[in-house]
Amino acid sequence: MRYQMNLAGVSGRKIEVESTIFGGSKLLVDGQPAPKGSKRSQFIVSGTDGRDSVVEFKTVLPDPVPQVLWAGQTIRLEEPLSWYQWLWVCIPLVLMLVGGAIGGLVGAVAMTLNIRILRSNNMSGVLRYAATAILSVTAFGIYVAIARAFLSAIHIK
Repeated sequence: MRYQMNLAGVSGRKIEVESTIFGGSKLLVDGQPAPKGSKRSQFIVSGTDGRDSVVEFKTVLPDPVPQVLWAGQTIRLEEPLSWYQWLWVCIPLVLMLVGGAIGGLVGAVAMTLNIRILRSNNMSGVLRYAATAILSVTAFGIYVAIARAFLSAIHIK
């Protein structure tokens, strides 16, 4: 997903944050990746006055959409999910309790995708919740298939 930002002093330039499904966000200036800063998750943006400023991403796990730190300000690209939305998207993490490492991996991937679905603007609210429910059930099916394949590979019935 891409999020547009308006930074004072950098007018006339298109500043966007591109967030991938599993994190690893990039800062784009006029469609091109911004130069990296001295630290991880930092980028350099040249202002209209010729001065460079540092833009930093702050990731608050498990949310894959970063917050942007710039000029002493914290800019939220998305509003935080409410408690009931977090409860809903974290349902696949139950697989971690019953499925160990495999269940945890499948559950974490499903949870991350559920967050993306809830934040998408491509569907109505009811469809987003239906899609996340289908994804959670599918994650359970994927876990069962992987566990069966693993157990049959080591000949445990």
